Amino acid sequence: MTKPRLDQGADYERGFVDGMSKQAQSSVDKAVNSMSQRTWVGLTNEEIKEFDTWHDNREEEVGWCNPSEIVAYIEAKLRSKNNG
Repeated sequence: MTKPRLDQGADYERGFVDGMSKQAQSSVDKAVNSMSQRTWVGLTNEEIKEFDTWHDNREEEVGWCNPSEIVAYIEAKLRSKNNG
């Protein structure tokens, strides 16, 4: 029985890397194509007013509102609307 060689040479390595690169590019292309087929859904005026209320309540609660909390709130709202 022949022991497998770990060093297959430069051509083998180049072929392996090219194959992995092609597979990764294919995955990226599929993701981009599926994203481009969806229509982006933004926040309505009512949802923006809800945010204002949330923000005001949060500031009353702790005296200020951490910017990362604001981002998390808005991101969660948009994610729920756009991930169906």
